[in-house]
Amino acid sequence: MDVQLLSQAFLATLDPDAATRAAAELHLATCESSPYILASCLTIAKDFFYPAAVQQAAAVFLKNLIARHWKISGAKHIRNPSPLLLPAQHQDQSQQQQQQQQQQQQQQQQHQEQQQQVVPTPSPPPVAFSASTRTEFKQLLLFTLPQVTPEVQAHLVAVIATVLSADLPRNLWPEFLPTVISMLRTPESMYAGVLCAAQLFRYYSRLKPHQQRQSRAQYESAVGAVFPILYQIASIAPAQDPPLALWKVVKCYRYVVTAKSSIPAFLQSDQELKNWLSLLMDILKRPIGTTIADIGVSPQHQQEQHEQQQNEQQQTPKNTQSPAQSFGSPAVSVSSEDECESDSIKRFAWMKCKKWACHVLTHLMVTACGTSTESAFIGQSFGNSARLTSGAANPTASIYLTYFAPEVCNIFIKEIEKWQQETPEARSSFLSIDSALINVFTYLDLAQTVPDLWSAILLPNMSIILSNLIFQTLLLSPDDIELMHSQPDEYIAVNIENAEFTPRTYARRLLSHIMKFHADQVLNGFFQFINEIIAKYHTNRNDYTLAVQKDAVLQMMAAVRRSFIVSGKSSNTNTANAIELFTHQMESFLVHHTSLDKSSQYAFLRARACETIAAFGQFEMPLSDLENVYTRVLPCLADTEVVVQFQAVMAIQQLARYPYVHAALADPQQVSNIMVHILEIYNKGVDSERVALVMADLIADYTEQLVPFAAGMAKQLADQFVRIAGEVISRSESDEGFTDDKNMAASGILDTLHTLLAALGRDKSAELRPTLIPVFSIVLSNAQEDFYQEVFDLIELLVPEAQQQQSPRPDDGEFLNQLCGLIQAGSVANPAHAGEYFIPCLCTLIETDVAGTLCTETNTKFFFELGVRYASTPGEYKKRGLDFSQLIIFWYCKLERASECVDFYISQLLDLVPTSDVLGIFVAAVSYNPFGVPAYVARTGRLAAIVHEYITVFGHKFTKVYEKKLVASGLLKFLSTLPETPTLEPSIAYDLANAVAKYVIDIENLPLKTEPTSPQPNGGAEVTQFQFVDSGIYSYEDGDDDDSDDDSDAEAYNYYYNDADEPSFTEPLLEATMAQFLILPYFKEHLGAMKARAPQVYYDLYAHSGVEFQRLADYTGV
Repeated sequence: MDVQLLSQAFLATLDPDAATRAAAELHLATCESSPYILASCLTIAKDFFYPAAVQQAAAVFLKNLIARHWKISGAKHIRNPSPLLLPAQHQDQSQQQQQQQQQQQQQQQQHQEQQQQVVPTPSPPPVAFSASTRTEFKQLLLFTLPQVTPEVQAHLVAVIATVLSADLPRNLWPEFLPTVISMLRTPESMYAGVLCAAQLFRYYSRLKPHQQRQSRAQYESAVGAVFPILYQIASIAPAQDPPLALWKVVKCYRYVVTAKSSIPAFLQSDQELKNWLSLLMDILKRPIGTTIADIGVSPQHQQEQHEQQQNEQQQTPKNTQSPAQSFGSPAVSVSSEDECESDSIKRFAWMKCKKWACHVLTHLMVTACGTSTESAFIGQSFGNSARLTSGAANPTASIYLTYFAPEVCNIFIKEIEKWQQETPEARSSFLSIDSALINVFTYLDLAQTVPDLWSAILLPNMSIILSNLIFQTLLLSPDDIELMHSQPDEYIAVNIENAEFTPRTYARRLLSHIMKFHADQVLNGFFQFINEIIAKYHTNRNDYTLAVQKDAVLQMMAAVRRSFIVSGKSSNTNTANAIELFTHQMESFLVHHTSLDKSSQYAFLRARACETIAAFGQFEMPLSDLENVYTRVLPCLADTEVVVQFQAVMAIQQLARYPYVHAALADPQQVSNIMVHILEIYNKGVDSERVALVMADLIADYTEQLVPFAAGMAKQLADQFVRIAGEVISRSESDEGFTDDKNMAASGILDTLHTLLAALGRDKSAELRPTLIPVFSIVLSNAQEDFYQEVFDLIELLVPEAQQQQSPRPDDGEFLNQLCGLIQAGSVANPAHAGEYFIPCLCTLIETDVAGTLCTETNTKFFFELGVRYASTPGEYKKRGLDFSQLIIFWYCKLERASECVDFYISQLLDLVPTSDVLGIFVAAVSYNPFGVPAYVARTGRLAAIVHEYITVFGHKFTKVYEKKLVASGLLKFLSTLPETPTLEPSIAYDLANAVAKYVIDIENLPLKTEPTSPQPNGGAEVTQFQFVDSGIYSYEDGDDDDSDDDSDAEAYNYYYNDADEPSFTEPLLEATMAQFLILPYFKEHLGAMKARAPQVYYDLYAHSGVEFQRLADYTGV
């Protein structure tokens, strides 16, 4: 393989001409199978002779090649062993000519095949690398890593990660760890060694629990061998900045500490814990801009490190540097000519170091405090996975809480104190990183549950925590306010609906927990702080800065109120007094301050006032104050700012829980106006699930008042759903972005429509059918699976009920035909879900189609094709297809169109479906057309097989009472047609008669299995509960219901195939038909008719059948 040609191909992939790029990509695809491709890519990636873009292209190609084929080739070799990896420039030219000739021959062959219109050959199998190729490549990969640029290095690290995940579980890379240790001890390759170590521990941290147990010994050994060197690298002064290696070392420690398994024993030793935590705390202490040489763990640690360094120098040749004496490598060196870029890289690396140091310290705090209920609740959101030690007595956790947690708290307090100062050091604080700030909030939240930390550190510094941390975090930034005005939908999505993991949420949570557990100690100071801010605001309500501060104060008040709602009454007298004090303060605050804010010139303050009202939804207040609050919230619904309208809707939802407001909303005009304003929010592009929930609540509570406006609301909701669904479809097709928020909003609208229809009832809901057809159309035609369940639930509310057979609506037939057409379109767009969603819906439509309006030629063809496809295809929904087939037969027979069903549909089923599966369909058809169906089946030659199958399994596959009644009635009709069915062998007919008799005896629970009973033509004492009624339909005289056994032996209900958990969609229809059906008189009626019509056939049947049939015939007097 010519490396120069390969590099030109990589360069051509960057060409703006599409044809040139396509040709280059085709050439690279043919090169993948070469055994020299791996070495050639590494040669190009590390050789500075090639342009940087070509080097990166080679690295990216190599990364993708390894990701696609490494695991496959490692599992099974499908290629002969390839020669050792050699530099590409030393390859034999004859091999190149041979490969070119092969390519020309392949091109000629492909051209000939195209001319002859021959189907192209399948793509070649995945590339497989021989064992020797894999071994040589791994060695060359680690050798190349220190010699490439940072951009290429990132791609090669990804290659290492892929190879590790494939080879380490099978112990195919035993040289990796020794090589990494050697790289760590060599100054020139030290940074690359740190990168490799990070990937190693990243791999171990992401193993599944059973894999972690299997590899625990290797994991512990790797930690014990690598981490002493990593600590030396991180703690001894380097020669150059930036601290990239320190960043990666801290990540290595983070992978180990935050893994889902317990922390290795080596790192839990007192000395190692002391070393690493001291290092992390010193990283947090040092301002950005200092060198790593300034990080002295402590004088004692410096002395220990100096002695350790001297010992290693005695064991190292004099011409070799210590691993930590230089960070220099081409990958990390920064040009002195570009100081701005150097400062940027240095700041980036230091911020990463501080971020992960803060993360690790917080994670250890979570694990150390995990025993108490409060701390466990707080740590849930952080992820309490790794454990310091096991058992109730946790000495390591005790050490952490005693010696390190106070120091970490002090570090955070000092950082908080200087955070808002106008100094370069404050602007470079790690608190400016959102993830680090969240870690600080979590740490302090846990610390307030530890009595010593609370009393000694947090309580004395509460004013700093309150004013410099919580208050400052809650302040809206100019970007937030600009977003509120320019993109209100985005503001609501980011700052309200999806704000769970933002610093503001953690700030409010910390304040809430402090008030919950320490209200008696901090509430007075809290109110003093609040009153100071509010007093400043009232001196100048038009001041922008004071308005922003007032907004933060309102957030704090809402957070404190939520904490008191959660805590409720307290047995602690001081806490109870604090809650009472808060309640009295709130009465005036809620009415006066929030009411004034609703008329503020600042939209963010008007919105926050409504949000505060919503937070105090369970607050008891005098009626006059409640009236004042409610009357001031209503105008906010018509505010010019969407965010204000949104928060006003949320406030109305909470205020509606008060009896006064609930009664006021009972006015149809008022509640309808509120609904109009809510729909306006949708019209302005705010797709919020919360708004849909408010609408659903109002509809459920004020159904009667909203009935006159139901059509308008449904129309607007349907329009909004179509709009949002259209955006979801367009985004999905173009891969423009995340659609979860849109999906949730659309689902919320469908739920609101469901609430509206359910509240209106079927009669009034039916008037909304034309409005909802576009909703069904966009979902089904575009295969939007996320909305299938909600859409089919809506359809179920709109179709006519079976009880409405006597007075159907004029538009029932048209609506059913529209739905059927949409379902047909949906089955074309998404055939995979026809069995799961479409067949059940069609069953509902068929059961309610009394007039047979769906029996059009198009629909009939669609039903038949769908039923045959699923009934004849093994799989998850085979039984559902069989049920659907049975229901179609019922339907056609009841509509007196059985000839179509027999001639077309059953003929296809008999040809495709095994006899055992046809049994249920045959019985269903026979029960409605006892003459036509057996005659047709007899002509196909399968009648005897079907009857034999029935006799074989009749006691096992039909277990429910209504099933037995159905089968027995169908077979009784079939027995009565024996004179017209001469092809059935007499012996099979006799066995069938006895089987039917057993069914009847079992259904009626008659004592005929053991003792013969004298004939009782009139029913006798044992059957006085039965009586004949007209037309062969029977009912229980005394209301006794044998269907109480329907739920017994559920596992046996699998008469199509083994699927006991799958319900039958024909059960409602069958149960309704057979529940009042008396099988014993039915038996007497049919045998009597047979005896009268064909006496000889009857007497032959009686004489040759089993004793069960004879006794039953005698019992009924036939």
